[in-house]
Amino acid sequence: MPHIQCITVQWWNPRQGRFKCNSDGGSKGNPGPSSLAFCVRNSRGEFIHTSSRGIANTICLVAKAKAMHDGIAYCVQLQLLPLILKTDSLILMKVVDREWDVPWSIKLPAVARRLVNIDKMHLPSLRFKTFIAREPD
Repeated sequence: MPHIQCITVQWWNPRQGRFKCNSDGGSKGNPGPSSLAFCVRNSRGEFIHTSSRGIANTICLVAKAKAMHDGIAYCVQLQLLPLILKTDSLILMKVVDREWDVPWSIKLPAVARRLVNIDKMHLPSLRFKTFIAREPD
């Protein structure tokens, strides 16, 4: 019989005066028809904004990058800062945080290139995290 392990994952409110943006994207096939979504909540856990949309055929990582970009752009435009950006993509988080180099050679769409080139000097209040169980913000 296979071993099954259950892990409880809980969403935590950001600290007072901060905002949290959860983003995700996916594709049916790789590449395939894709979609993205993000939501923004305040320190009381109340929704500030939610957004989702279908996008052209692409790979899953590009859909996730576009979702992250849309979430950041929305929050910066409305000055919803300081911002904690949550993603389930370790690759994107590490690339955007400049901890990893892009490990492959692909032609990134303009939106994904802008994500990789985020100037953290101008947006010092952005904090990136992957979804990790048992870790409060």
